[in-house]
Amino acid sequence: MFALIFYGGRVMHHEWRTDCGAYGMSITKNVWDSIKRECIKSINNEIGGILIGYYTNENRIAVVCEATPPPKDSQQGRTWFWRGITGLRSLLLERWDQKQRTYYVGEWHYHPAKVIEPSIADLRQMESISRSKRYYCNEPILIIVGKEGKTDTPVRAFVFPRDQKRIEFGKV
Repeated sequence: MFALIFYGGRVMHHEWRTDCGAYGMSITKNVWDSIKRECIKSINNEIGGILIGYYTNENRIAVVCEATPPPKDSQQGRTWFWRGITGLRSLLLERWDQKQRTYYVGEWHYHPAKVIEPSIADLRQMESISRSKRYYCNEPILIIVGKEGKTDTPVRAFVFPRDQKRIEFGKV
């Protein structure tokens, strides 16, 4: 399920839920706008970054507070993207030390196409992250954004619970 939350006539954040109801995700409009800006800048190449946020007390809703641009050592092409790591460690340490502690919750990337499917590399990477002690993220999220059309932007989002099959967030 996907919902837009309005305040004063403006979209404030996007709410996502899995059909099973076990997982949720909330993304502010500012985060969504920063992802869209990066997609537009990349023109026809894949691009991506990490998602920073926190989980609610129940650990079932990820609140995404920030989507980074691609690190400087990232590499990209028309049909592939390799996210670099330059600067991410210091950024994540800085976010961890803030009053509102935030941390790595997943990845986002752009596929410059109208129909979007996660690649085998995408799936393997996210499954590896969910099992990795280096990431400390048992349920990472992957957001894939497609090429913007005249009326909409295709988006798919998934959660990758450790040692389970991925679950797609649905849209209403």
